Amino acid sequence: MASGHCLCGRIRFVTEGEPQWVAYCHCPSCRRHSGAPVACFVNFPLERVRFEGEPARYASSPGVTRSHCAHCGTSIAYETAGRRGEIDLYLSAFAEPERFEPQAHVYFGERLPWFDTRDRLPRAAVTEFPPTPPGRLAGFIIDCQNADLQAAAAFWSAALGMPMRQLPDEEGGKYVRLVDAGGLHIEVQAVDHPSRVHLDIASEDVEAEVRRLEALGATRVAQVHSWWVMEAPTGQRFCVVRAVLP
Repeated sequence: MASGHCLCGRIRFVTEGEPQWVAYCHCPSCRRHSGAPVACFVNFPLERVRFEGEPARYASSPGVTRSHCAHCGTSIAYETAGRRGEIDLYLSAFAEPERFEPQAHVYFGERLPWFDTRDRLPRAAVTEFPPTPPGRLAGFIIDCQNADLQAAAAFWSAALGMPMRQLPDEEGGKYVRLVDAGGLHIEVQAVDHPSRVHLDIASEDVEAEVRRLEALGATRVAQVHSWWVMEAPTGQRFCVVRAVLP
């Protein structure tokens, strides 16, 4: 969850979950609306953004609506009919903008010739974003229903020839990690549902990976903390988790 507000505080917003993308926009309209040499947006599904106060709205071009605070003038958001159900919030309107790291530049062909940022992010001449790379196999979770977690872990440790590693605090009451010399992540988990084995898919952008898998036929089952439980079109349950960066 993240929040933001305008300069005078009359317009406030709260977002839920992770953004779908964060990007710089170099087009003249966004520069003019922001009053900066480049704008930066944080994109969310509209249903995951809640406003307190009503921003003023301006139709800057056909199908495009820009919003701002009518009292202090702070730029708040961008919406387009080409991406219905989404909203692009200005990065600088967030209370903690440092939480959101840009992933790309769009309309880079329209940038100010004397301005650039020191990064190696993709630079699109118009609006294309580079395709999200597929997630990778993170490991397997052995779900054990209503079992003595330590006894269950001891069985799988012996069966697979992998030493047990106890996890700290609350996590240790639900999981026991099995150490694999090859680096494969395997944990034994105490659960209430029937025993099974499920796999985790890791991605640096969980929401983008979930949408990619939905396009392949998977469905969302439930969101748990920062990850999603999904179901494959063949019926298997699996999780999409955030990749741990090196």
